[in-house]
Amino acid sequence: MEKFSWTPTSARGPACLKPPRQSSHSHIPAAKPCNPEHLVYNYEGAAELRPTTTPGDLMTDTAAQDFHRDLKSLLDGLDSRLPNPFPEWPGGHPDQVEAALIDAVLSIRARYGKADTGVRAAVSRYKDAIGDQAPNSLSRLADFDAVKLAEVLHNHQMTGAETKAAAIVQAARTLSGIGVETAADTDPQDPSHRAAYLNVPGLGPVTWSYFTMLIGAHDVKPDTWVKRFVKLALESPELDTDEYVRRLVNAAAAELDVDPRVLDHAIWLYMRSR
Repeated sequence: MEKFSWTPTSARGPACLKPPRQSSHSHIPAAKPCNPEHLVYNYEGAAELRPTTTPGDLMTDTAAQDFHRDLKSLLDGLDSRLPNPFPEWPGGHPDQVEAALIDAVLSIRARYGKADTGVRAAVSRYKDAIGDQAPNSLSRLADFDAVKLAEVLHNHQMTGAETKAAAIVQAARTLSGIGVETAADTDPQDPSHRAAYLNVPGLGPVTWSYFTMLIGAHDVKPDTWVKRFVKLALESPELDTDEYVRRLVNAAAAELDVDPRVLDHAIWLYMRSR
């Protein structure tokens, strides 16, 4: 099998090296990912394609073959199981870094709820408590007492050995401590930003992905529901890694020419309703 590498493009998805796959979920000729290791979505929703610079950046023949086999199985599973068109992505919290952080952490092993219940209601209570419907200052959230924040959110759930409220405050402190103050300051691709978040006990890479998605990053969170769907589509009890699942679903979104967050949300809704 020929080794593929990305070529830079400003188009809405990666360049194609073979005819586009037609899908019932898209009337637009699909973008064809050639080396999924280099697919990164930016805040504007375009797939940023990082050119291969060394032979070591290329997938091996076997790895590429396995990936494209799994991608085909996933696309077949999406076509046969998900509604057409996909449900809309709720929209997250663009330019509201405080709301996004609270939402991401409270969503850990929790029911998301409707506007007046669950996580969404907790975010609304926080906005009302501080008198700001577009909260975008991590230093303000970092100044909160964790016990007081739990009372405001009406949430005393735990993540790891800490309350979720304590994890939120600590994450706000570590991020603001390295100069991340607003949503615009947050860079999903900056290792120091990711490390600051992951250093908080009880927080992990899945909620980091979800946090950045909520403020605008076009990506996928490989949570329990997404991984279960991929396993179902691939008819495989085991998957390589969470990162493999993330790359696979991102590649499927590029194939279908949809925002990865829309696909992530559609998978989540399907699995929660089964």
